[in-house]
Amino acid sequence: RSAFPLVQQVGIAMAEAGESRDGEAALKELAHMDIIMRDLLDTQAELKARKDTLVGIANDLGLDEEISNVVRRYKQGVEDKKEAWENKTTRQKYAKDEVYANFKQGIFEVQHPDQGMPPMTELIDREEGDDEDDDDIVVGGVSQVYTCPITLRILEDPLTSQICTHSFCKAAIEEYLGNKSVKKKCPATGCNKMVGWSDFKTNKELEQKVKAHLRRERQRQAEAESDDDGAEE
Repeated sequence: RSAFPLVQQVGIAMAEAGESRDGEAALKELAHMDIIMRDLLDTQAELKARKDTLVGIANDLGLDEEISNVVRRYKQGVEDKKEAWENKTTRQKYAKDEVYANFKQGIFEVQHPDQGMPPMTELIDREEGDDEDDDDIVVGGVSQVYTCPITLRILEDPLTSQICTHSFCKAAIEEYLGNKSVKKKCPATGCNKMVGWSDFKTNKELEQKVKAHLRRERQRQAEAESDDDGAEE
């Protein structure tokens, strides 16, 4: 899975380059990165098919079930699972995949900074075989928040709760929790989960997103100031 963050970073970089005046080539590369991400997810699905088939065989052997030809059973099991994956529509393969959604989210934030990303089904065309109610259970439709609910400032050294997924500045949540052996109500507005220090993990992925967000904001500000200077002249 280490390839996924790399593809996402390159995709975001291509999206940022595509926002420039000469961004046509970058946008073509961005479309190529989307294909690469889907190919990686296809490969992941095949590896899972192989693993699940092996686990199934091992379980049957553990129950003393006689298997006349283990190799043939393995090959057939893998082929059946691969065929089931290949027969899925594009939406069925990727619309509910968190990795693919994060990839699209990062790109959408660059191209539409003031909007929340719509549901994934709006980004993937409907195909024959897609159900009408697929729209009801998909990833997407939210915008990424880069501010700490406690400080109301940009996140610094973000820690994310494994209980409710809310993220905070490390210093702020440390001060809020105080005694690290005690659980308190999550300080995010509307959240009633009880959290303790052990529930929080460093979120390096979010930290990189915050840095990219700040970089884009500085770039937009510089471009706006440049346009203002040009207009005054």
